[in-house]
Amino acid sequence: MAGSATQKESVAVIVAGGRNLQYWKDLWQYRGLVWNMTARDFIVRYKQTVIGVAWSVINPLFNMLISTLLFGVLAGFGAGISIPYNVCVYVGGIPWALFARCFTQGSNVFLSGAELMKKLYFPRLAMPLSAMLSAMLDTAISVLLFFALLGFNALRGAPYFPPLRMLLGLPLLLPVALTAMFLGLFVGSFIIRWRDLNFVIPPFLQIAQYLSPVAYTMQDLQGRLPDGGSALSAIIRLAFRLNPASGFISAFKWAFLNDPAFAFDPKQLLVGFAWLLLAAVAGVRRFRRAERSFVDLI
Repeated sequence: MAGSATQKESVAVIVAGGRNLQYWKDLWQYRGLVWNMTARDFIVRYKQTVIGVAWSVINPLFNMLISTLLFGVLAGFGAGISIPYNVCVYVGGIPWALFARCFTQGSNVFLSGAELMKKLYFPRLAMPLSAMLSAMLDTAISVLLFFALLGFNALRGAPYFPPLRMLLGLPLLLPVALTAMFLGLFVGSFIIRWRDLNFVIPPFLQIAQYLSPVAYTMQDLQGRLPDGGSALSAIIRLAFRLNPASGFISAFKWAFLNDPAFAFDPKQLLVGFAWLLLAAVAGVRRFRRAERSFVDLI
């Protein structure tokens, strides 16, 4: 009779907030779950709507029309550029919409996924990652709609042909989404204790949009701000430059818009990547620490 072989089983105990590498190995092993949750989130979001996925087309167009009216017609921005102003606004709105959605979903991850998190074990970071990927699917539709907008403008007698360097702008959407998601995770770890913060996010994002180069550039503001020595002018400039989305949006517009008004600013882009690094460390750390107690608080 052959001797029985000793079988060793490796059991990993994952502690919320722990620093063991097994958590990250689990996250990789659960990548199939991430893709399934991404598809489910995208489908469910439009399943009960009348026009379905068409909302991912209507929303960016509606935001473009409102911003064009406010900043182009009423405020007079974009007067000295050679590109149709609605195209400039639409391009700026692509990364901003992605940033706003990923931030909102990241901050709500504990509340929106509470029931599933209570029933099953899986690496909790799978939920915000799947929400981020779902938002990027909407962004992909918005990018395709950009070319439809160019065709519409050409029919109106205002053709514009984007430069080949626009291919450099597409990879920038990933750090945009990651920065927003990590910042959302940081804020979300506080929302589970203080729910009032959840009601502050929509108006905060609305204000942040006006402090981001979505419909204008810093050069557009130069002649409209108070004298350079005023406190208000200094605060607006500082808020614009320290905005975690500004560098990525400006670089994205430079890639898509071939006009000197949208010059590339490497320092501003470095600020964006600095925010990404800071948000990744702080966001993941707060998120994993919040895993210990969120079930008792929800």
